[in-house]
Amino acid sequence: MVECTVWDREVERSSRSTPTTEIMQTKRVSKAILYQDNKILLQLRDNKPTIPNPNTWSLLGGQVIPGETPELCIRREVIEEVNLYPYDFKLITVRKRDEDNMEVEEYIFCAKIYVEATDIATTEGQCVRLFSEEEIKELNLNPIYKEIIYSFLEQK
Repeated sequence: MVECTVWDREVERSSRSTPTTEIMQTKRVSKAILYQDNKILLQLRDNKPTIPNPNTWSLLGGQVIPGETPELCIRREVIEEVNLYPYDFKLITVRKRDEDNMEVEEYIFCAKIYVEATDIATTEGQCVRLFSEEEIKELNLNPIYKEIIYSFLEQK
């Protein structure tokens, strides 16, 4: 959490201004790079102008709910979104970014999956699909995760 000092402007309460602390809201999200052989599973986001980065290919995942760890979150999200049960999630990075006057703390995991491409269905977004590195370079990727996806591919 980021703390900011805000000065109390109610002069009636005190002859001097006293600092109070205001906490910037933090949203925690978990995202997953799910891979099989040399391919990564990506989700095509809905094409709704009301959501960030509509109609782009992105990582699976979502917001960490209160009382949940980032790893439990990604397990829940992957089950909810594509009904897959990877057992070996590995945390590869944690990063922070600003979004709509809110700090976003992102936990990026990776996990190997074992599934026939035709057996993958989604309950969120337009569709999901496994892509090779060459195919990924031609996609309209969500700009938030483009760097992470390319970095992961370079290490494989």
